[in-house]
Amino acid sequence: MTTDINFYNFSFSGSGVLTAGTPARVVLTRDSITNLVVGYVNGVQAISFTDGSGNGTFTGLNGIIQFFEDDNVTGGRESSGGVATHISIYDGALSASDVAALGGLSSVPEPASFLLLGMGLAGIAIATKRRIGQR
Repeated sequence: MTTDINFYNFSFSGSGVLTAGTPARVVLTRDSITNLVVGYVNGVQAISFTDGSGNGTFTGLNGIIQFFEDDNVTGGRESSGGVATHISIYDGALSASDVAALGGLSSVPEPASFLLLGMGLAGIAIATKRRIGQR
């Protein structure tokens, strides 16, 4: 299982920046003036390189860029399993503090949060029903 970030064929983070089966926030930012590409995993810088050839830009036909591309021809490492649940595109490069401000992955409530919410709503419903029944 691949546990690295690889912007093929420019920068490779080394194994261990990702954990199999654990969600991670991966941010890739590119400064159009310096051509500096920086990749972060959970707010920590994992890769950095100068993209003088423009491989990290939306210069494809009709402004399209490919985020995930199987590379079975060269034996590349990006064809391993995984899921992307959200991709955001900004109109400028993000600084390290901008990436940190994006926060963690806690925006998705855990099952326990749903249980507590459900119990609270059920309690309110019961109390309301009793109050209406006493009139």
